Amino acid sequence: SRVSRVAIELQRVNLSELAGAIASQLKEAYPDYPVKLQITPELTLNADPSLMEMMLTNLLENAWKFTHHQPQPQIEVGRRPSLKEILKTSPEFLQESSLDLAPETLNPRLLDAPVYFVRDNGAGFDMKYSKMLFGVFQRLHNTQEFPGTGIGLATVHRIIQRHGGLIWGQSQVGQGATFHFIIP
Repeated sequence: SRVSRVAIELQRVNLSELAGAIASQLKEAYPDYPVKLQITPELTLNADPSLMEMMLTNLLENAWKFTHHQPQPQIEVGRRPSLKEILKTSPEFLQESSLDLAPETLNPRLLDAPVYFVRDNGAGFDMKYSKMLFGVFQRLHNTQEFPGTGIGLATVHRIIQRHGGLIWGQSQVGQGATFHFIIP
């Protein structure tokens, strides 16, 4: 796929502006769908702009799709302090996630970088299937209820990996999902 072959051109990318533009397209495509969207301003990082657009489009389309049955759908795009700071106050933070590695094994650049996230209050998923999240053609939901190809999160995972980063999901069925990512 293009994601694996294209040369990465690092530039300053404003994820807030990108998320706003993608959300506008989604609102236009689904005018009867009243999503409350909260985007933290000035979420910037060094990354490839076209790959970041592809990554955020996949995450936001998923959030849009999986909040569809909520009476008050909500999606948030934001940033938390570094993983190192999060783990100081919440040592259990990674235990309830799809990330299967110990923080002490991480590259210090990943521990010190901000943690970005896309969170929704949609269908969520059962964490016992979390290891399947980023597999190609893996689906954790019924195609009649939530259409899709099963390649979106695999694409997102590949983009984050190409940037030397990490991505993981946290969720509870019926409580929504949060996808965290770090790009050092």
